[in-house]
Amino acid sequence: MNIIAVGIGGAFGALLRAFLGELIPYSGGFPYATFLCNCIGSFLLGFILTSQSIITSSVLKLSITTGVLGAFTTFSTFSSEVVTLIQAGNYIIATLYVSLSILAGLSLSLLGVKLTKVGERK
Repeated sequence: MNIIAVGIGGAFGALLRAFLGELIPYSGGFPYATFLCNCIGSFLLGFILTSQSIITSSVLKLSITTGVLGAFTTFSTFSSEVVTLIQAGNYIIATLYVSLSILAGLSLSLLGVKLTKVGERK
């Protein structure tokens, strides 16, 4: 049951990422779509994993975290885009992309955790 739930969630997450990529196409500059996917995913993962009351079903939580968010976020595309930027000589954009991705990802994940804890204190 868990594998099926992850697969269904993964299909949905991959479609969401592809849709966002169509809305914000990559043209060789800053990879906004991948950056946005990873930021949204970092926040939601931090929020959902620490919540005790938002999603109580372990299968649903697994489907959303490992499935949807695992497919929606992408380290491999991030890595490939950084390499492409470096190969094109866009060192400043590559450095900015790596730095912002790490800073934003960690900050948004922490924000998700903090918001969950604030919401559950009430």
